[in-house]
Amino acid sequence: MTLDSRACFRIGEGQLNPSQCGAKAFRQHELKRLGFLVPDGLILTYDQVDHWAAACQLSQRDTYATALKRIRGADQGNDFLAAVLSALPGKGPLILRTAAAKEDRPDGTMAGQFVSRPGIHTTEDLQEALAAAWAAAASRSSAPLRLSFLVQEYIQTEYGGVAFTVSPTAPKASEIILEVIEGSCAQLTGGASPDARLTFDWRNQTLDKPFPGHLSRLVSNDQITQLGNTFLDLQKHFGCPQDIEWGVCEGVLYIFQSRPITRIAFSADTIWTNANFRDGGIGADMPSPLMWSLYQMTFDQSIDAFSKRYHITPDTPPKAWSRTFLGYPYWNLAATKSGARKVLGYVERQFDQGQGVTPYYEGDGEVSKLTPRRLFTSLKALLAIRKSIKSRFKVCQQTKAYFEKIASTELVTPPDEQSATADLVLYFERLVTQHLMYIYTRYWEIIYDNTFVSTFTQQALDRYNRKTGSNLEFPAVTANLENVAHLRPLEALLELGQGVLSDDAAHAWWTAHSVEEIFETWYNGSPFPFQDQLKDYLTDYGYKSSRELEIQAPNWSEDPTPVFHVLRQFLAGAFSASAKPHTPWHSDRSLPHKFKRQIEQQRKLLWWKEEIRDITTQLFHYIRKSVIALGQRLEKEGILPNAEDAFFLTHQELICLGKMGTVTADYRERIVYRRNLQASFRNFQKPDLIFPDPAEHRTTTVGYSGLKGIGVCHGKVEGVAVTVSEINDYFDPSTLDGRILVTPYINPGHLPYFSNLKGLITENGGLLSHAAIICRELNIPAIFGVPDATHKLRDNPRIRLNGKTGEVAILAE
Repeated sequence: MTLDSRACFRIGEGQLNPSQCGAKAFRQHELKRLGFLVPDGLILTYDQVDHWAAACQLSQRDTYATALKRIRGADQGNDFLAAVLSALPGKGPLILRTAAAKEDRPDGTMAGQFVSRPGIHTTEDLQEALAAAWAAAASRSSAPLRLSFLVQEYIQTEYGGVAFTVSPTAPKASEIILEVIEGSCAQLTGGASPDARLTFDWRNQTLDKPFPGHLSRLVSNDQITQLGNTFLDLQKHFGCPQDIEWGVCEGVLYIFQSRPITRIAFSADTIWTNANFRDGGIGADMPSPLMWSLYQMTFDQSIDAFSKRYHITPDTPPKAWSRTFLGYPYWNLAATKSGARKVLGYVERQFDQGQGVTPYYEGDGEVSKLTPRRLFTSLKALLAIRKSIKSRFKVCQQTKAYFEKIASTELVTPPDEQSATADLVLYFERLVTQHLMYIYTRYWEIIYDNTFVSTFTQQALDRYNRKTGSNLEFPAVTANLENVAHLRPLEALLELGQGVLSDDAAHAWWTAHSVEEIFETWYNGSPFPFQDQLKDYLTDYGYKSSRELEIQAPNWSEDPTPVFHVLRQFLAGAFSASAKPHTPWHSDRSLPHKFKRQIEQQRKLLWWKEEIRDITTQLFHYIRKSVIALGQRLEKEGILPNAEDAFFLTHQELICLGKMGTVTADYRERIVYRRNLQASFRNFQKPDLIFPDPAEHRTTTVGYSGLKGIGVCHGKVEGVAVTVSEINDYFDPSTLDGRILVTPYINPGHLPYFSNLKGLITENGGLLSHAAIICRELNIPAIFGVPDATHKLRDNPRIRLNGKTGEVAILAE
């Protein structure tokens, strides 16, 4: 065997794929290509190591002595090792570093569990290092573990250390923890105490204390500041907190390793959750500061009013109903439950299932028991709830009429390019403080009503089933709502597709051109078949997008790529999710009138929830257009450096800035900080729950052992799982045909990707979520709230999904 350049890569050269080696090795390759300085060397890929191990007849059970004997006795394998060393002439001592398949992943690092061996000069040294690495890997894994290796130049550093771009124990978004030691950073990873431990605040460009005097001969405060900014650049590139090993030699910074920090203990005074927020909503991705300010304004005011109106204020008034951690929004779960448990019938597990909260207790959790005080509170709450529900449908109709009125008047005649800046500001202010506040407050009210009504409905179902021996369940009685708002764009698009299908020339054009070619034709304004019909469609539904609760994201009117994907699929005969037929829940059933009326009330509330949600999506579309116009005007006037900066201000700040007509230094600083924040944590694997005591988090999967979640749409299917970490406007839905989609979340804007879906599994969501309603309307078997599903099913196995029990089984090949 000789060195094979097709499988053995020079660090930073060639097109290395992440699947070819361990994450540690791939990151060194990636950093070199990005311009960061890493030690020169070679990456021995999985395949290369497998071939070499086979030539040496190595076994997964080999000890160091056995492995060394086999390696030394394999002439073919030693030819390969000699070729590795000859490819790195004049590099001085080398170091062998293990890059295993399970190392440095987002869900766990296994840091320090594999061998790194410096001081390699000869083939014999390399043999010993590989034997040690092989035996160490074998002892740490009961299952076969794929290995790759780095063979790099060993850098003798004057000083080095470890940097945590966010503290794992006391995280603050802009603070980087630096541990510095004279000599090699390996001393720190080996357990030595640092010579200095500093905190660098990249927002203020300050250190928490002066650099120790005995190290000042090696490094200055200015140099440490430069290091901190380099580590910030690394964090921004990867989009998540980093654990970095580094060293400085002759004034040059080397990056030896940059891995994700996978466990962060947030400091919290209560229990916070992003359930519902993350379910395709505001917390699915990091929201822009502008979007979060609008959402938080409506949420905080409405939930506070809700708790008072229903007589379920928390025992202790919360300091805040919502907040962010590293830029991601959470709501106060403990305060909400503190109020909800005052009402008879409260069952913690039912509450959590409805909201998509992963239970962190055994059994049903807390169940409200009868006490005189609770009975009195329950009666007051019940009267308030009934009063609210009695008027809810009328309020919903009024809300829809309100929007239709402004949509046909001022929303279609916004200020134009000739309007004064003051008019643009006033229009935006009226949109968010008057129209959004009015409509979104009523949207929250129907969500709160639904929370209680769903609990009452599930309890009524339990009583009915016990009395009659039936097995009637919530997903079944809430399916087939008919004319659901989120399905209208799909139905209209399929109607448009039917028109293209019936026109031979149009059909030929649409099928002959790729999605990219169709987009280019549309963007350039060139004529094409059914151009006018498409224009009408985008006029009606162009407000839709894959991120409907992010006004920074473009929608279909700006980028109709998802529309083109669906049309081409339909024309190819691959689209089958056009509202599959259901059997109405009440057919052939003689149900008690009161029971049937309660279920009808629940169904009607769910229908209106989706109707008002769609209206809010349309309103955000108008707000986005207003922000773009205002941002462009402020850029033109020299107030903002970039029109996009408008999205990095709160709505209050944007209004104030527009009225002032000038920008101050603190506004510029906020924009820079928030842009850095978004870049730094956009890929962060945020926790679903944050506890005052981090130890509590270890119990959050009680009752959810294995692959189990909440069945939101019944049905049993088998198929290949396709794991998709993020669905965006450029995702090709044809890759999902006849398969089971596994993804973190689904929102109404993802409907085009349901084309020929066999089943759906998400990590987030509950029975009342928008996506659950869509699945029931399309009769797609679905399970929501499966913890870590995208990680556990990332190898795309064949699985069985049971949408009734919420169970997922991995099938043998």
